[in-house]
Amino acid sequence: MKMKAILLLGLFSTATSYSGAGQEQPKPLAGCPAPQVIAASLEKLRDSDWSEVTPIRIQEIWPGPVRPLECKSATSCSSLARTGRIIDGEIECEDVFSFDESAGRPFEKEQLQSVTIHYTAGTRGEIVTVARLLASAAGVPSAIVRTIGPNTPSGLQHLRWQDADGETSSINLQLDRLQGKWKLFLVYTRGADATIVY
Repeated sequence: MKMKAILLLGLFSTATSYSGAGQEQPKPLAGCPAPQVIAASLEKLRDSDWSEVTPIRIQEIWPGPVRPLECKSATSCSSLARTGRIIDGEIECEDVFSFDESAGRPFEKEQLQSVTIHYTAGTRGEIVTVARLLASAAGVPSAIVRTIGPNTPSGLQHLRWQDADGETSSINLQLDRLQGKWKLFLVYTRGADATIVY
């Protein structure tokens, strides 16, 4: 069965092509990794051939400890996770990477399929800035990045674009206000998986 790759992460970046000038700058939550560092790692994923992004590669480029998740055995897992801040049982930042198990490869050689980003901020302005920065780090063209916020009044938005090589990528994002904070859930996919709306 083909497994979807998922990456949940909390991040904010000034290292992307989207500057965020004039936007409400988010204050990273204690217990979450430095957002600039995570954004740089996300850019490395964007610039990589995903057929070569294995669990070992994620562990090399991602900050903080990344552990196996959803394991059938000691050597067969469908995802990795880096859990950050948890308050009253509610995850406020976490990174989860899932991999394609369909080819029967060993776990260390499985291929990343998609990236899902989870981030929490205090205000809607902050979370919109985070969503725009993450989308930019993933390679979303700036004209599309600017639609995040105004075009997500319902909290849901689907973005699709092609890179210079003609590869299709997509981001599905959701902005929600829960327990007095704003949450971002973002799924980033490439290739054949970019047609899926989550």
